[in-house]
Amino acid sequence: MIDEILLGVLTFLTSTVAGVVGVGGGMLLIAILPLFLPLNAIIPVHGVTQMSSNISRAFFGIKDVQFKVVPKFVLGSILGVTLFAFLLSYISLDYVPLFIGVYILLNLWSKSFGQYIKK
Repeated sequence: MIDEILLGVLTFLTSTVAGVVGVGGGMLLIAILPLFLPLNAIIPVHGVTQMSSNISRAFFGIKDVQFKVVPKFVLGSILGVTLFAFLLSYISLDYVPLFIGVYILLNLWSKSFGQYIKK
């Protein structure tokens, strides 16, 4: 029970970091989740957490939402999830921490890796 409460508090704090700073909360969360969850639960839990965090942020900032880009974003999201799900079926779960670590390091060390996300 204490692990669940701690994970909930950490999730709230990482979401707050993302809301205040604008970036970084999701990377913090994906780095913390392996301490609490089995490998096959990390990506789905992270996705649900990020979705709820971003939906609540969009709700509170509804006047700033650019609705003209929503259809393109939804289409790209569907295509990305489909491709990732297909590729994930061929990858062993043992490599998930490696991919998470490489993703975090690329975001920190490469100026061009996350340039479209950080704008």
